[in-house]
Amino acid sequence: MVTALIDRDARLAALGAGVEEFLTKPVDRKELWLRVRNLLRLKTFGDVRMQALEETHNLNAGLYEEAQERMAQLESSNQDLQAFAYSVSHDLRTPLSSIAGFSNLLHREVVKNTATERSLHYLARISAGTQQMGASIDALLLLGHVSRTALRPEKVDLSAMAREVLNACSEREPDRLVEMDIQPGLVVQGDPHLLRQGLDNLLGNAWKFSGQQAQVHITFSSAAGPDGQTVYAIKDNGTGFDMAYSDKLFAPFQRLHSVSEFAGTGIGLASVHRIVARHGGKVWAESAPGCGATFYFTLGASASADLEACAGQ
Repeated sequence: MVTALIDRDARLAALGAGVEEFLTKPVDRKELWLRVRNLLRLKTFGDVRMQALEETHNLNAGLYEEAQERMAQLESSNQDLQAFAYSVSHDLRTPLSSIAGFSNLLHREVVKNTATERSLHYLARISAGTQQMGASIDALLLLGHVSRTALRPEKVDLSAMAREVLNACSEREPDRLVEMDIQPGLVVQGDPHLLRQGLDNLLGNAWKFSGQQAQVHITFSSAAGPDGQTVYAIKDNGTGFDMAYSDKLFAPFQRLHSVSEFAGTGIGLASVHRIVARHGGKVWAESAPGCGATFYFTLGASASADLEACAGQ
């Protein structure tokens, strides 16, 4: 703007109206050239900046859309994989039942006709194999169920649930001496059926892997974690495991002990991991060979908040 105005208020009014520069009469040509050059530079910079912002916005929008598409594809693939596993498990169940049934009939026939020790051994191997395969199929179906079933949260007394699980273990093996220490009042908000499956696996493992001890001690307790979230712990004085292999603990069909040492399908802890994750929590373990194991888990903010509310009543 070329003007003869020198009054401060007039200049402020002009700036408020959108004027970017002033040139006071009489105009100096060099000053005019420098001011025009600077304004052109600023305008060019502003245009480039706006273009860069627009390109960045478009790029982010494209990346977000691509990420959403990839997530949808991954979810679809995961659902297809689960459906495949479920279908295969069901398809295997029928012929497996036939094998088990006919091997049982064959066993009866062989016994009637004075079976040899070798033939009985072969039949026993067939029977054991079908039982193991049946257990694996059932575990695979259960793992799929844990992932697909809809959560139906309600108030759950984990203390009472843990006592039920351990009492059932004690009824199956009444001769074992097991000291059970369960903290009372462990009440959470969660799906009772899934949480029961989780405790069945965790406490069942504590019971199983401490079977070689003369005196067994199993505890179930809770404490506040570093972030204030409630951390639950199931501890035993059993066989334990090497932490070098801890990354395999919660993967399906991974075992840290042979089947001859401890029976199992390798699915239990994978189910626990999915159950805890579906409740917004996480699970981990600490152990050493021959020193027992402690499994820790959280159940998300809503479960912890419910526990605190119940504790205050």
